[in-house]
Amino acid sequence: MRVAMSLLVLASCALLGFVGCSGDKEGGWNPVLSKYGTGVEGLEQPDEILTNPYVKDALDAASDEGVNITPEKEFNPPVITGTYNLTGEACVPGYYDWYPLAPGTWRWYNQTAYHQIDTEYEQVGVQKGSGGGEIIRGTGNKFTVYSVLEIDDVDIGGCKERAIAIVDGEQHSNGDVSAVYIVTSAQDPVCHLTTVGRMELTLTGFAKAVVKEGSGAFIMMRLKDSLQFPVK
Repeated sequence: MRVAMSLLVLASCALLGFVGCSGDKEGGWNPVLSKYGTGVEGLEQPDEILTNPYVKDALDAASDEGVNITPEKEFNPPVITGTYNLTGEACVPGYYDWYPLAPGTWRWYNQTAYHQIDTEYEQVGVQKGSGGGEIIRGTGNKFTVYSVLEIDDVDIGGCKERAIAIVDGEQHSNGDVSAVYIVTSAQDPVCHLTTVGRMELTLTGFAKAVVKEGSGAFIMMRLKDSLQFPVK
C-alpha cells in the first residue's frame, strides 16, 4: 500500500499547510505482524495505539474541544471504499481555534478481508514521508481507521518522528460519511502540533482496487515553528 496525500486549509485569509506522505514502509514495519495489523511493532493493534500516552493526551484534548472519539475495535466494519468530496473544520488545541478545511478529494481503497485499508487525499503541496500502516475496525455502520506514519520532513525543518491518525466515522445509508479525527505525534521528538477535526465526506464514486506492495498512512499536522498559522 502507498499513500500520496496532502491538505491545505484556508482560515483568516491565511494558508495552513498540513503534512502529506507517500513512500514505502520503513521505521520498524514487520511483514509478519502486518497481516491483521499495522505492521508497526508496539502500534500494531487498536489497544496498543489507544494506550500510547501521546494518543491518550490527544483524545483528551479532542474531548475538551467537544470532539468525542469512540474508537471501534470490532472486526466487522462497513465497506467504505470510495472517492469522496471533503468539507470540514479543524483546530489545534491550545494554539488555534476552529477553522474551515479547504475542500478536497478523499479516497479510501484496498480495504481487505484482513481489515487493512489505504487512504489518499489530493490537494496542493506534498511533503514526502513513508507510511507505516493502516487498519480499519468497526461494526454496523460505525468504523475507525487507525493510521501509523513515519514522518521525514526534509523540506520543513528536517523533522523525523512517528505519528498516529485516528478517523472515527459513521457511514450513512447513501454512502456518505461523517467523521471526526485526531492526528498526533506518537513519540519524542515532537515536531508537530496535535490536530483535531470534523469531516463530512460526500461519496462521488467507488474507488478502483489498486494492487500494490507496501503500506500507507496519513498525517494532518503542522510544525510548531510554522509562521503560516492564522492568528487566533
